[in-house]
Amino acid sequence: MYEQPEPYVDDIYLYDYALFFIVTLWDYFEATKDRGTLEELWPVAQEQIEIGLKRLDERGIVRDDDTWYCFLDWHEELNKQAGAQAVLIYSMKRGRSIAKELGLPEYEEWINAHIKDAEQAALTYLWDGDQGFFVSGEKDRYPGHRKYGWFWLRSWMLRRPGNYLIG
Repeated sequence: MYEQPEPYVDDIYLYDYALFFIVTLWDYFEATKDRGTLEELWPVAQEQIEIGLKRLDERGIVRDDDTWYCFLDWHEELNKQAGAQAVLIYSMKRGRSIAKELGLPEYEEWINAHIKDAEQAALTYLWDGDQGFFVSGEKDRYPGHRKYGWFWLRSWMLRRPGNYLIG
């Protein structure tokens, strides 16, 4: 949203920012215990998960093409596919916490199944054991340490191959 000269909403959809709505909602609830807001905004959080999942290809990996925006880093040439995969998983885990808090076991199970699928896809298609990195991008298979921040943030890489790379 822009405020100058008149308030208006931009037409750019940022994949990661939309998913971080879920994380922010959970963080807000944990800090305030404001259940009313959690209940009121749960449908929006649920929709962000659904939108995020629509971006996955047949392998369960975030599609990498020129039709989407994922911020994650200022560097325009940095491929963000692997980082976006990690943000999706991280956000879904917070969504699962919301569903559990709201007593919605069917959504908790649904989200958990998607988390497992996305994690397995990341290990199968993005982890390059020869390089010791997650790789990103269909063409360049860009290796890089920046993606590890996102995988580590969601406390998944600590139990996976290559965790020695992040200390």
